[in-house]
Amino acid sequence: MKEEKESTKEVIHEIVRLILVLSFALLLAMVSSLRAIAINGRSSTSFYGYQEDVKHSELYQKLDFDLLELGTQKLSIHSYTQISKDISANDDIETKIRNAYFNWKENALDIRVGRQFISRGIGRASIDGLMVQYQQSGAFSITGYAGTESPFDSVDVRSWSDGNTIGSYVSLDCFKNSFIGVSWVRKERNNECDRHAIGFDTDSRVSVIRLYSQGEMNILEGEVNKILAGIGYRASRKAQLYTEYRYSKPAFRKSSVFNEFEINSAQQLRVGINCVCIELLRISGEYSLLNKSAVSHRVHGEISSRNISIGYIYGSGYGGSENSVIVNMKLAIANRFRLGAGARYSKYSLSERLHVSDESITTHINCSYRFMRNWDLSARVENYKNKHYEYDTRVVINTTILFHQHK
Repeated sequence: MKEEKESTKEVIHEIVRLILVLSFALLLAMVSSLRAIAINGRSSTSFYGYQEDVKHSELYQKLDFDLLELGTQKLSIHSYTQISKDISANDDIETKIRNAYFNWKENALDIRVGRQFISRGIGRASIDGLMVQYQQSGAFSITGYAGTESPFDSVDVRSWSDGNTIGSYVSLDCFKNSFIGVSWVRKERNNECDRHAIGFDTDSRVSVIRLYSQGEMNILEGEVNKILAGIGYRASRKAQLYTEYRYSKPAFRKSSVFNEFEINSAQQLRVGINCVCIELLRISGEYSLLNKSAVSHRVHGEISSRNISIGYIYGSGYGGSENSVIVNMKLAIANRFRLGAGARYSKYSLSERLHVSDESITTHINCSYRFMRNWDLSARVENYKNKHYEYDTRVVINTTILFHQHK
């Protein structure tokens, strides 16, 4: 029986691998006949240079595209790939496939097969597998998904026994602008249950008031790991207030070394306001109470116009303190060329107890030029300085091409 189960898992593993291979083979076959399909996409090439102990010069190539209406309006392919290399070192080229899946949409049914990122309630995972969603607008939606755990740093496909995720999510639209969702997820690694949880989330908007909540329970330990409840009030178009309560207790993998230590829970209460006092002045503030004793507060004010903005940030409490002044300027020339510059001076401490303080200055210059409607080039140079770094200069150069074609 056990051998039959393992055989079934390996068959699933090979099917998923075959789907990914066929996806890329199909994409290559379509290059010569792009006029027969609709395509949306973005190609981004970047250079990133910085210095730590040694200089680093890194190249990144990202390709994000959707092939639509593949013989029918119901079928499409979606993919996002990143290729990178540190040209200042002897490192190999790294290829990461974030997404590569077929999508079939027909009326209320949505089916995705391949590598995809799942975010449904408490279920968040990158899988090589299947997701099925049935949604009746204004009534309910049901989602189920299952697959092997996709590796973050390679193009390989893992076996079912190495890691897998199964989950579901049910959402009910109670009335206009309001819903309640219930989710369940189970993860396994090396044939052992690594996470098993159930959760809920709600969101309701009535006139100028928003009520929302989330919760998660660890079925393995039989304890609550997360509770979130908040209320927002929109007093006017220029002023919003909010209050939020959060309870959390970390849940680690069974194999994690952190399980050897005592794991404590935390409770936090936040109260804040965002407002536009006059047309050019924006102010936000927040008061936070952690575990009934640790208090922190933060205030941010900004005066801005079309070409310049000046901001001030003050923060104090657990996690240290901060006093910062920020200045940014921007200029547009002939609708194609944009130039910007800015500086930030900060005086901060990383720990309220140790009273260790420092000052830092950050400056940057950036520019961009649009060659045509779907092609632009940008560059940014940033320098950071404090008592630990005499200088820390980083350079980013990026060119982006958008492509869009109908049948």
